[in-house]
Amino acid sequence: MNQIIGINDWYFFQKVAAVVVGQRIVGPALLGRKTDEAVIAAALPMGQTCIAEFDRLIGFEPFLAGSSLSIADLVLAPPLDFLMATPEGRALIEGTRLEDWLKRMNSRPSMLATQRPEVLRQTG
Repeated sequence: MNQIIGINDWYFFQKVAAVVVGQRIVGPALLGRKTDEAVIAAALPMGQTCIAEFDRLIGFEPFLAGSSLSIADLVLAPPLDFLMATPEGRALIEGTRLEDWLKRMNSRPSMLATQRPEVLRQTG
C-alpha cells in the first residue's frame, strides 16, 4: 500500500496524470488553452513505467494491496480514472489488470458520488 501511494505521489500524479489531464482536458475546457502535444509526449514514458508497476503490484488480487480495499485504491482511483478519459490514458491502461480494477472502483458509491463536472467529462 505504501509503495503504491509513494509511486502515485512522487511520480504518477504530478508527472503523468496532472500533466496529461491538464493538457488534454482541464486547460482546453476551463482555461481555453491549446494542448501542448510535446508536453504530453514527454510525460508518457513515466506513465508507461508507473502503469506497468501498478499493474505488476496488483497482480491477481481484486484490490491494489491485496484482497481488501485500502487507502492505495482510494488514492489512485481518481487520477487514474481522469487519465483514462484521455486517449493517452486509455492507451496506457487498456489491456492491463488496472482496467478491470478501475471498473470495479468506478462502480463504488463513493466514486459514483464524486464524478467530474460535466464540462470535464465531455472533454478528452
